[in-house]
Amino acid sequence: MLRAPRIRILLASGARARFVERRLDHPDPVTLEELTPHPHHGAGHGPASASFEHAAGPGRGSGGDRGDSARRVRAFAVQIAEAVNAQFKKGDFERLGLVCPPRMMREIRDHLTEGARAAIHFEVPKDLTKYGNHQLREWLPNPQMV
Repeated sequence: MLRAPRIRILLASGARARFVERRLDHPDPVTLEELTPHPHHGAGHGPASASFEHAAGPGRGSGGDRGDSARRVRAFAVQIAEAVNAQFKKGDFERLGLVCPPRMMREIRDHLTEGARAAIHFEVPKDLTKYGNHQLREWLPNPQMV
């Protein structure tokens, strides 16, 4: 009898990520691992309390921390990709579903090994990290996957 390929689904955002997988003994997907960004990833130089208020004046936007935010997202994407690459190398899955916002998806995909990238079976460009595992079926292209 043929065995169905193991499909692992990565749900990610800039603040959290989790890996889920369908188990025969459970009606909903099961969370296998959760990730949060390393606190030092993407950190800027200098103390956290450093401020540059003089740069923002009347009629000028301060620009916020867009550069820092982008660096943090990129660093977290690399962290996630490293986890995916390690799982793929160990043979933990044959197919991968990526469920994350487009920018995060691009960053993760860019840091996957060739083999892990080839294992991508589907992509859903949405942040579903706040949804429970029992709600995932309504968002996936083939609900029987989970």
